[in-house]
Amino acid sequence: MIKRKVDFMNEKTLNLKLNDVYLKYHPNGKVIPGGIMDDGKYNLSNRKTMMLMKEVNDKSEKYNWSLPGLLSSIYKKECTYYRMWKNVSRWSICVENPDVSFEDINESSLYEGLKLFATTNLKKSGGVGESNYNEILEHAISNKDEWMEEVEILDPMIVICAGTFNIVKDIMETDGLIKTCKSGARYYIYKDRIYLDFVHPAYQVSDKLMFAYFKETFRSLISSEEIKKLINLS
Repeated sequence: MIKRKVDFMNEKTLNLKLNDVYLKYHPNGKVIPGGIMDDGKYNLSNRKTMMLMKEVNDKSEKYNWSLPGLLSSIYKKECTYYRMWKNVSRWSICVENPDVSFEDINESSLYEGLKLFATTNLKKSGGVGESNYNEILEHAISNKDEWMEEVEILDPMIVICAGTFNIVKDIMETDGLIKTCKSGARYYIYKDRIYLDFVHPAYQVSDKLMFAYFKETFRSLISSEEIKKLINLS
């Protein structure tokens, strides 16, 4: 069994480590940082989850906020808890407990679930409405080192590629590694890490249906002997 490392002795939090990366690649400060809301809760998990999405919806492009800051504001009930983040929270809870049902996850659990996952985007600047695939692809190619450093720092067990799988797999040159689990979802394993093809959490189907598909997908993943070696199933 391979356990994800826990580095409590390092004086820098994961978000501070990420900030060093953003400063290196965006010295002009034009970046919307990714990261986590709660170091302690995230680091304690042997099944760390990371959302790898396309871009944020930010028409103003003021670069005066971050994804961890947004999650913290949601947790403190200072801003709207949009459905996409509720879906991510549910999926992260399911990774921790694959037997959980949609109905088991109450409002309190939805807020606590915000502490369980990391999140970032391939394109670090703001977008408007529907993403432009070619633009995201261009950013992902030119900023490959940056988002791969993010993955290394956050050290997730599973990277949920929410609408980004085709871009990520091609850039990482994963020919021959792609597999399909029983639910029909594609995935590959790279450096003892699962990269999963999944829909964006704001996808226009019911939240319950998306959760059911995610649960089926994750349970089929962990039924694989190869993946059992990567995950603490106790």
